[in-house]
Order: sequence, then C-alpha cells, then structure tokens
Amino acid sequence: MRRLVRVARGEGGGYLDRAPARRPQYVECAVTGPISAKLAGGKKLHEGPETPVTFIVTAYNIEDYIDRALSSVVDQGIEGAEIIVIDDGSSDSTFVRACRFLKGEPKCRVIAQENAGPGAARNVGVAQASGDYILYLDGDDWLAPGAARALLNAAEKTKADIVLSNRRRYWDRTGNYTTKAMFTAEQVGKPESIERILNVIAIHGKLFRRQFLVRNQIEFPVGMTSEDFVFSYHTYALAKTVATLPLVTYFYRKRHDPENRSITQGRLTETNLTSRFRQIELTQALVAQHRMSERFPDTSLIRIDYDHRLMRHIHSLPGADPATRARGFELVREFLGRHREAALASARKPTRDIYELILAGRDEEAMPLIADSFAKAQAAKAKS
Repeated sequence: MRRLVRVARGEGGGYLDRAPARRPQYVECAVTGPISAKLAGGKKLHEGPETPVTFIVTAYNIEDYIDRALSSVVDQGIEGAEIIVIDDGSSDSTFVRACRFLKGEPKCRVIAQENAGPGAARNVGVAQASGDYILYLDGDDWLAPGAARALLNAAEKTKADIVLSNRRRYWDRTGNYTTKAMFTAEQVGKPESIERILNVIAIHGKLFRRQFLVRNQIEFPVGMTSEDFVFSYHTYALAKTVATLPLVTYFYRKRHDPENRSITQGRLTETNLTSRFRQIELTQALVAQHRMSERFPDTSLIRIDYDHRLMRHIHSLPGADPATRARGFELVREFLGRHREAALASARKPTRDIYELILAGRDEEAMPLIADSFAKAQAAKAKS
C-alpha cells in the first residue's frame, strides 16, 4: 500500500529565517512494515533513552552508492539505533533502493521530500530523530566498521556535546585512498582548547548530542551549498565540551562521474558562488555574535573566509570557459563591492592585489596573479 503524507514544517531557529521559503515536503511510504513515519505532529515511533543514536542519511540521485552507505550503517550493530534516510527529490531509483535495503530492519524510515538541498534534508532528519546522539552520513559515503560504537563510547565517557574523528577520502577515478589525520590523540575540552578544530568544518565523522542541537536551535541553512560551514561554526560557538578521537571513522567519496558530480566539485556554478558569499556573511555574523575571535585569538577567522575560502572559487576562473569566467568575475565583484573594507583589510597582499584588480574591473590583469596564487596554494597543499 502506498501512502502520501504531508510533513509539517516548523519555522525553527538559527539562520533559517534568512533562507527562501521552503516548498512542501512529503513522505511516501513505498513499502510496508517497519519503514514508515508518524509525521505531521504525530508521536514519534521510538522515544526515550533506548535509542542511543540516530543515523541521518541524506541522498540525492545516488542509486549506485546508497546500498553501500546503508550497509555500513546496519553493520555498526548498535542495538536500538534508529536509521532515517532523507531522499532529497531524487529522479533515479535511490528512494526505492533505500526502502528495499532497509525492509525488515527495526527503527527505520525513508522520507522523500521535494529537492531542497542537503541542509534542509538534515533538518528534517533531526526533527524526526529520537536518538540521544546524531550521526550524519552522506549517502554516497560510508562508515568504518565500529565507528558508531567508538564515537558513542567517547561521548558517554566525556559527556561531550560533539565528538570529532578523522575521515579518509576515496577517489573514484583512481580507486586510491588518502588520509590527512586532523586528530592524532584523544582530547577533551572547550572548542577553543582543541588544536585545529576550526580546520574541521565538514560534518563527516562527527557525533552530536541531539539535545544540544535542539536546545540551541542549531540547524543547517537551507537553499545553499557550503551549509556545513555555518552549522559547524554555530556548534563550535555554543558547545561546552568537545572530544576528539585519533581514529578514521568515515570514508568520504570523491566522485568522478561527470554526469553526477558532488556539489563541492563545481566551484563556479552560480549556486556554489552565491552560496559561498552567503556562507561568509553567516559565519562572520556568528563570529561577531559569539565573540569567537577573542576565543580563538591565534586564528584570523575573517582571513580564513576572505583569503582562503573565497579564493578557492577564484582560483577556478582562469581555467573556465569565457562565459563562465565572465559571469564568475561579475558575481565576485558584486560581493566584494558589498564587503570591500572587510575583504581588503583581512586579506594578505597577494590576495588583496587580486581583489583590487577585480573591484576595478581589470579582470584580465588579475588572471596571471590568480594563476600564480593557485600554483602556490597547490604547492603548499602538497607539502602539508
């Protein structure tokens, strides 16, 4: 029997009020049995401490990958765990495959919504979750064996709001794995006491106390990419205790399929560019609101945004086709015009020279400086 159930959408808090209005979202229960959802204000299926963790899996047109992701979740073997899959408007068989894979598993539900982006999908998952902790998984990635148990043990031992660990990248094109371990020891303390924590923005390999997120109304901004930057800054601003593990718990897939690329692999699309602009504005608002520059005095939080994150996109301009390059310069110029003082004051000289040329409309003169900046960035990355 197939049912179509409308999901009630709360207004929420945090930064969602700045996002465009959301379209209606729906749940379609395509299989009978335990995969179902009591939504629209109904009582959740599983309440109470007997649900130690909720796995929230977001998926969009990843029919070739979803089985591996869900297999890695089921194989965690956490008794009482809850699995919520949010299909974000896929046009392929992702939704059906998720339903088939999880059929017969306890405490599972598969929710289909109109396409609204991963941030909106994760917010829906948290709203429906009942676990003590939340573990996010992108549906084309997978968890290491024993990942959830290690993270849960650390959370229970330290009473941390967030537990962070390492991730390993898998490159589809070559089949190779690469690891850059951010954490090499167990640490417990305030966020500002954890070395390199501000370098760990992606939500991969992190465990969050659900009540910490709900109580502080920490949600992902919707209608944009780069949504995890705002979410992570918000959690670091408000967490009382965080813990780290020197373990790889998460495998992050870098997809090669040119017809099905990750959203992080198209830096000059208008959506990704405007999302980066909004990310900078929102994270800088959090920095000011929570006096994060005082708490992290050894890190220039404004420079990170203007001298590093924005430059990631600008570095792609020389290699773009003429139309994309022209539009990219136009969008960057508009953004820099709105934030001229902050951008020029925070950026180091090589970047500042590039920004001044872009602001003056001298894009061709900026091109060799951008290419040189990119080459230096790549060389520095290779050494790290």
